[in-house]
Amino acid sequence: MPQFTVTAASLAAIAMRPANALMRALVDPLNSYLYEAGILDDRLQLVHILAQGCHETDRFNTLVEYGGRSYFRRYDGRGDLGNVQPGDGYRYRGRGFLQTTGRANYKAAAKASSIDLVANPDLAAEPDTAVQIAVVYWVTRHVAAAAQRDDAEAVTRLINGGLNGLADRLAALARAKAAFPDPPDWADDPPIPARPRLPR
Repeated sequence: MPQFTVTAASLAAIAMRPANALMRALVDPLNSYLYEAGILDDRLQLVHILAQGCHETDRFNTLVEYGGRSYFRRYDGRGDLGNVQPGDGYRYRGRGFLQTTGRANYKAAAKASSIDLVANPDLAAEPDTAVQIAVVYWVTRHVAAAAQRDDAEAVTRLINGGLNGLADRLAALARAKAAFPDPPDWADDPPIPARPRLPR
């Protein structure tokens, strides 16, 4: 059994909003993929990834970045994102739990997950895939070390590339820590053996 379990109620507490359909849809993928990556047994990794996800999804409200085609034209031709074709800015706009952005990141996520996100980028906005590729990104970009140092700025730089929305991410992190408090010291103690029953 993992040390922690994500619920719709815990996501709602982090987001400071009532549980919604997206939160409920994220619960099973989060528990599955975070468990596989060992994150459900590592409180600091757990609270950091949930806080980052809270910010990137507008408090668990969307898995697709807001904006129309004209807005995303600013990302066309961005070599750092691998956007080499006209329309790539919109085609590979932010999607998923950590808002995978740009053709290069979609290509990397596709390779790691065996899901053809380059040909089908909308798949990144499905809850299961959204969480899967977020965890793949977390692991392959070695975000764990920064999270385990409780270094929110370093985690944000690895997720965002800068410090956009840092204050909101820090607030979400504080709420995540409250939702997933440190287990008491005795939780690590070996179980007390059962006493033999005395004959009557």
